[in-house]
Amino acid sequence: SRKKTRMTAFGNIPTKKQLDICQGATLSLTLTFVDTAGAARNLTGYTFRGQIRTPALAASATVSFSYDTTNAATGVILCSLTATQTAAITAGETKNDTASLYYYDMENVDGSGTVDRFLEGNVILNRNVTR
Repeated sequence: SRKKTRMTAFGNIPTKKQLDICQGATLSLTLTFVDTAGAARNLTGYTFRGQIRTPALAASATVSFSYDTTNAATGVILCSLTATQTAAITAGETKNDTASLYYYDMENVDGSGTVDRFLEGNVILNRNVTR
């Protein structure tokens, strides 16, 4: 499913947002970056990175997000996980099971190497039943 998030915090405290991910389904997020006046932010030359881990201090990532920067000049970045990637994430019996709780954050890096974390929070993994 495609979800949209409007990002106004840029270079400040990151936006906190819980992600609900369905195991075995494609995740697509449209991230729109705007300045404080609401105008699109030109992100040409920026790179993006983000990972999911459990626990948050785990040595290795559970999975890394992919980013499409085709429309970076208009402030729109597409973030995704494939169905294969979400299927490989372990889930508890229910979404309230602690085995279904993960943590994530997303960062961007400008052309000079400055890193900004713009989004972070919990991930709740909903177990796949249909196979």
